[in-house]
Amino acid sequence: LLGVCMGVSQESADTPAGHNTHHCDASRGNRTLFLHPVEGQGPDPREHLQYTKGGEVKAAAENARVEDDIRALNLNAWRLRRGREGVLDVLWKRLERSEFATSELRRIARQHCIVAGTTAPEHAEFVRYHVLKKLRIRGETE
Repeated sequence: LLGVCMGVSQESADTPAGHNTHHCDASRGNRTLFLHPVEGQGPDPREHLQYTKGGEVKAAAENARVEDDIRALNLNAWRLRRGREGVLDVLWKRLERSEFATSELRRIARQHCIVAGTTAPEHAEFVRYHVLKKLRIRGETE
């Protein structure tokens, strides 16, 4: 049994017209996916996905199966992109106050680890992606 996001967002007054509110499992339906969220059960999404600062999910390299998964799960649904972008904005302001201290980057990366049996922070993989990227650019490791 795998807990999943039900993937139905409520439309709000600021939802652009024509944007599909279904994402994740609601969007996927019964389609088989290439990527697998459970470590060791298939291709790891961390190796195949990258995220823009604007909250968009992209294939790390040209790969039709990864791109199909992104579309099937509607991972670039307006609500998800907006949420990711908002989380990163808050995070970056927090990091600016610490002058992007390595210790703070590492602490945030640890806080956003996804651990079986626990509830992960919202957009945890997106946050980890950007924090770990910042550490890599500096030549630091987690």
